[in-house]
Amino acid sequence: MLDFIYDSLDTVKKLKFPTFKQITRLTLGIFALVIIAGLYLILVDTIFSDGYKGFYALMTNQSLDSQQTNGGLISGDTNSFSGIDLSNIQAEVIS
Repeated sequence: MLDFIYDSLDTVKKLKFPTFKQITRLTLGIFALVIIAGLYLILVDTIFSDGYKGFYALMTNQSLDSQQTNGGLISGDTNSFSGIDLSNIQAEVIS
């Protein structure tokens, strides 16, 4: 068992640790990749969001200009959701 521990310590002593310059370059490279990935995801999200709005408008025969975003729902009429009439629903207070 002690031989294993001594061999492990010898192996750790042989390791070559990165220099400050290498650490700095790798860190800046990671930051650059994170920024590029973030911009890519924003672009793809924008494209799919606009595509979804266009598809929804096409399926509901609405123009893109007349759509209103209301609480996460895309609808020109706030009293209906997916063809369900919500105008006659009444809330009851429970005490």
